[in-house]
Amino acid sequence: MEVAGLWITDGWLSYYNFGRGGEGGQISLRLPPGVVSGGKVQNRASLTKILAELYKRTAIGPSKHEQSVILTIPITNVYIQPFVLPVVTSDDLAESAELNMKMISPIDVEKAYYDWQKISEENADQTEMIGAFVAKDVVDEFIVCVQDAGYSVAAVEFSALSIIRAALRANVIDKENPYLILSITPEGLNFSINHQGHLFFHHFMAWNTFQDGAKEISTEKFKEGLTDEIRRIINFYSTNRKGQEVKNMVLISSHYLKEIQEVVAGNFPGLEVRVADPKQVNPAIGAAVRGLSPRSADAEISLASLSALEVFRKRQLGNFILIWRNILLVTLGALLFIFLSSALVLKNISTQVVANDPFQKGVKENTELVSLSEQAQKFNELTSIIKILLAEKYEFGTLISDLDKSSGLFIEIVGINLNGIPPKVKIEGVGGNRDVVKSFQGRLSEQPQFKNVSLPLTDLQEQPNGTVVFVLGLDVERVDSGE
Repeated sequence: MEVAGLWITDGWLSYYNFGRGGEGGQISLRLPPGVVSGGKVQNRASLTKILAELYKRTAIGPSKHEQSVILTIPITNVYIQPFVLPVVTSDDLAESAELNMKMISPIDVEKAYYDWQKISEENADQTEMIGAFVAKDVVDEFIVCVQDAGYSVAAVEFSALSIIRAALRANVIDKENPYLILSITPEGLNFSINHQGHLFFHHFMAWNTFQDGAKEISTEKFKEGLTDEIRRIINFYSTNRKGQEVKNMVLISSHYLKEIQEVVAGNFPGLEVRVADPKQVNPAIGAAVRGLSPRSADAEISLASLSALEVFRKRQLGNFILIWRNILLVTLGALLFIFLSSALVLKNISTQVVANDPFQKGVKENTELVSLSEQAQKFNELTSIIKILLAEKYEFGTLISDLDKSSGLFIEIVGINLNGIPPKVKIEGVGGNRDVVKSFQGRLSEQPQFKNVSLPLTDLQEQPNGTVVFVLGLDVERVDSGE
């Protein structure tokens, strides 16, 4: 499926799509002050409205084609941490990484989204990883706005991860050498280090860091703070990379170029500076580059309730159900047509046989009366059959869609069992906790097409990680297709 890049910052949002023909197109919209601030959504209604306007501008043709995006959020509230694992089998890698992530998490893991990806395999004994953490409520606010505007979120990442991908595509960095990347934004300075084509380190400095109590930032304070920060980051990398040195720097900005180049030339003569155009190297493009990869092969960090691969599998399941729903309806329609055609043919044969019966020659009036009576009886029978078939037509795609919409962000449906007409439904799933499952039961009970929604306590099984496995039953009175 086609996946674009969507980057949201404190001041604007930017959309990039390479398009079906291979050429990209970028659209940027400015956000009013206070809509997004400090890397968090402050005004959900305003952000949703602006995203909905963007959705209209990015729609492909007059169709209601669903648009998927890789969502890039500000780095402000995201924590990243490199760590090393001993080499294990692929089956044990996820379990080992999960355990290490919980140990090194700077925030409560129960209230956080976290994920990891491989950076490199240093040798035969260890694998280097990088993990990222963010509070759930921060990400959920962004996701709700994006989804309410009409977009489908394939994965959630942060700006530092996206920008390295964009820099690689623009050939301003490479995978062989480490690079210090400095991106100047209205919020502040974003420092990151590229190691073998992957993010290794990130640090954000807000502009008020340089004010030191003053209303304005002096050039002297800016140069002094910038020098200290560059030296600290370079020393950090050299210490953690066994003496390797950063000799290349990429400056992504259209402002303060002269001042920054003077600082680097005067204090770090061995550091070569390369300037990149923000229009060619930005997180929206980097997110769109990730969107070009097959969803089934996307193993990069995704800070959401579902990984990129799980989102892909959920979409596959929905498409599978839709296809078989259509096949079932077409098959039933064909059988109904064959049945009606056969009934008409048999009726004509019966009429001809009666008309040619030599024993009925002398009683023409009786024959016609009997024939008309039989035709009326058969017509009534066929009408009754058609009414029954139409009454029992259920739109199973709509049923599955209603259940999926009601599941929300914290319910994962793993199995649906339909039995009988009208259907009796059993739903097997996993919820974040008992309250989330009870809330899901309440949402289903409020919908008029669902009756007798039951959630026996014996069918609630709490898992060691805090999630709850449940089995929920309900009856479907009628699922109207809208046709």
